[in-house]
Amino acid sequence: MNITQCTAAEEVVLDTKYNIIRILTTILSIIVIVLLLQIIWFYKTKTVKLHTNLIILIGNVFFLYAIYVLSFMLEAVVNFVVLFTYSNPCDCLTPVWLVYLIRIPAFFYCFGSPLFHLAITIERVLATVYVKIYENQGKFFGVISTIIVFQLNDKLQSKQKLSIQTKYPFNENNFPS
Repeated sequence: MNITQCTAAEEVVLDTKYNIIRILTTILSIIVIVLLLQIIWFYKTKTVKLHTNLIILIGNVFFLYAIYVLSFMLEAVVNFVVLFTYSNPCDCLTPVWLVYLIRIPAFFYCFGSPLFHLAITIERVLATVYVKIYENQGKFFGVISTIIVFQLNDKLQSKQKLSIQTKYPFNENNFPS
């Protein structure tokens, strides 16, 4: 075990400025989740009528955004748990599996959100240009678009596997078991 990595990890956990940012991240994440829930509640209680395809696609964008926000909030909470419970500087090192679990949703959002916004744009163009055909399709476009976006996102995630390993160059041998 490399003691300099343990010391560096402890410095990151104890950094006051970074802990203030973690607190702000947690507070802002809670606010975003509350606002997303308020938007959903508003739609359910008011008489706003949207096409089923648009509801499916916007719902997927909200879902991705909620996962994105929750991943950052989880990262901040895990760091606070480590801050208050560690007894050894090497306890501050984050296990590799936890880094992947926390950071992959952010990558998923980075690829999925633009793809869903593209799908919403295409859906709106089709709804405007081909009105009669579009109205007879029901929720077909929304479901197919969701499947395509998640498949493309999965393919892009597998291509970006090396990117996360480059950004977080952790070796499993450096962590206590």
